[in-house]
Amino acid sequence: MTDIAGQAGFDTGRLVRRAAVVLRESWPTFLLLSLVLGSLPLAAFTHLSTRLGDGAAASIDPNAWGFWGVSFIVAIFCGILLNAAVIHGALRRLNGHPVTIRDSLGAAFNQLHVLLALGLLTGLGIAMGYVLVIIPGVILSVAWSMTVPIRIAERTSVLQSMARSRELTRDVRGPIFGLMAVYTIARVVAGWLVGLLASALDSASFQILASTLVETLAALVASVGLASIYCELRWTKEGTPTEDLAAVFD
Repeated sequence: MTDIAGQAGFDTGRLVRRAAVVLRESWPTFLLLSLVLGSLPLAAFTHLSTRLGDGAAASIDPNAWGFWGVSFIVAIFCGILLNAAVIHGALRRLNGHPVTIRDSLGAAFNQLHVLLALGLLTGLGIAMGYVLVIIPGVILSVAWSMTVPIRIAERTSVLQSMARSRELTRDVRGPIFGLMAVYTIARVVAGWLVGLLASALDSASFQILASTLVETLAALVASVGLASIYCELRWTKEGTPTEDLAAVFD
């Protein structure tokens, strides 16, 4: 990737183009990770939820709710691993390193305990913000949006990652919120279109498969996007040379 260190000004267009390049160059690795860690667990959870919703599974198997609970926990863990693995891979690619499944998964597993704690604290904080007046939840969502990339790239603690994210996003939260809003709208529209198509085909199986694919691809795009935003912030606000970030992955 081209070294753009020192370029002034947070540029949403530039970071979107950079994310698109990363996706184009590394899509086989990211897609395989997404299918294994995203699509399969999510499809299993969605299938069990659908069966429990119409009462079929509960009447056939008394342990159905137990299976549903296990599938939910597995989906959560796999989602955290997928997010961390893709962000790690995207950061490597953004800094001129090849992306491998082994390295990305290894980094995700090694930091799983910290990522769980980070997700729990930020999730609770954001949820409380939304419960209060909604706006505090939105502000915290943007302010803490860089916690995972920061943890992966800088090896900071949970509280340090949260504080560092607040500092790094300061003064550019408006553009970041704009990107998050566009992404959310696109995700909702894609889900709505899938629902319409599934209704037209009258196929529950298609609904599960298509919605799972949409959610998996959306998660993949979000993770690469977060990595690109993080690098944009580092390069434009701190002038961090590419080799300094790349050294983290040696």
